[in-house]
This record gives sequence, C-alpha cells and structure tokens, in this order.
Amino acid sequence: SGGHEMIAIDMDGVLADFVHGFTSLGHRLFGRPVYSAHWATSWDMTWYAEQRQLDRIWEDVAASNSFWSSLPPLVSEHTFERLYKAVDKGKVLFVTTRPGKTAIQQTQKWLQYYLGHGCRPTVIVTQDKRRLIGPYRVMSVADDNPTQWVPLCPDRIFMPKWSYNALWHDLATPTPDPDSAVTEALRLTK
Repeated sequence: SGGHEMIAIDMDGVLADFVHGFTSLGHRLFGRPVYSAHWATSWDMTWYAEQRQLDRIWEDVAASNSFWSSLPPLVSEHTFERLYKAVDKGKVLFVTTRPGKTAIQQTQKWLQYYLGHGCRPTVIVTQDKRRLIGPYRVMSVADDNPTQWVPLCPDRIFMPKWSYNALWHDLATPTPDPDSAVTEALRLTK
C-alpha cells in the first residue's frame, strides 16, 4: 500500500447489482422473479425464496466461473472515471466477501471491464474486513454493510441507502445512492 491512506470500496450493493444476478439465477433455476438491489428487503435474501432454493442458488454462485464478472453495475460511468484515477494512484482497495474459487479473478475482470483494461485493481476477498483497517491504512469506506468496519467512525463509512440496510444507518453515513457513497469515500482522501 506504500503507506498512504486507502479507500475501501465494497463490490456488491455498491458497485455491482448482486441482487439482480442472484435473482436472475433464481429465475433460471426455479422460475422466480428477477429483481434489482432497490427491491431487496433483507440482507440474507430470505425474502426471495425458500431456504432449499436459496442454498441451491448459492451453490451455483460459488461454482460459477462467470457469475461475479457478469453482474450489472450500480454506478455511473462518471463514478468509474473517478475511481480509475484513484486506482491509478494506488489509493483504492476493492474488498468483498464473495464466495467461489475464482471470485478474485472474476472481480478483477469485472473491474477492468468497467474501469478500463489498463487498470490494475487490488481486490481482497475476506470474511473479516476490519482486519484490513490498520495494515492498509483504510481511512474511508463505501459499503452497503458497515458492520464489519465498526472500528471506523460512522462519518468515514458511506453507505448507499437500501431498504435491507436500514438497521445500520447509525453505523455509517447513509447516502442516497451508490454513486454518492463512492464519491464521498473518495473525497476524504484528496
């Protein structure tokens, strides 16, 4: 990380529409409806299908070599341009809890597609995001689930407001949309 302050950007619910991908798979497997992030009402997807079906969808997600790389974006081209500049300066970590053997490669492929193929994004897959705060000097975060960043002050965690994360609004600074969350996180490291 070279010693300078870093920005941690979450993937799903911030940059990528996981809900759309997950429910598209649910549609293909079980004929369930397709939704976008705006429609999700709980973090664990229990609103969408019965547990047996959810387990099967998750199995397919983890086994897929293209699920994570094919999700639609939640942010604008302008936000990707700003992110590219920060990535180019070595200031951005893309952090995710995505399962699957190829989750890192798929995430890098997705980021290179939207940021530009010359971009070399740093992607970290971890189930414990808070362990990155000290070693990477994480100073600001854009994440739809702030619970893993709790040691940081809420004014350094920017969370797009979705109905599924309303319980966590006091742990972060809620923003109207993913573009605003990323913009605010980037602003703190100028």
